[in-house]
Amino acid sequence: MDQTNQKKSYPVEPVLIPALKAGAVSGASGLVFGGAAGIIRSSHPGLFAIASGLQCAALGTTYYATRAAILQAWQVTASSPPQDRIYPSTLAGGITGGTIGGLI
Repeated sequence: MDQTNQKKSYPVEPVLIPALKAGAVSGASGLVFGGAAGIIRSSHPGLFAIASGLQCAALGTTYYATRAAILQAWQVTASSPPQDRIYPSTLAGGITGGTIGGLI
């Protein structure tokens, strides 16, 4: 069989579940620090905690999902040199900051 006509298929790694896990960890840290900031400012600590937690969860989830999608699209593996992982991380940070930062 002629292999030149076959399409090369790449396995699709799940992106959503790990991104949601990263967002949950980011959101939990946002809750803690938002509550602490609310206590220090003598304001409503619950409101600060919820707002900070939601913002951190949105940033963490979006960054991780964007970075994973770029790494997968550029076919960067764990054995790739570190420079090959820096560019997607930088791009994901810029996209995340621009989109989520603009919405918040």
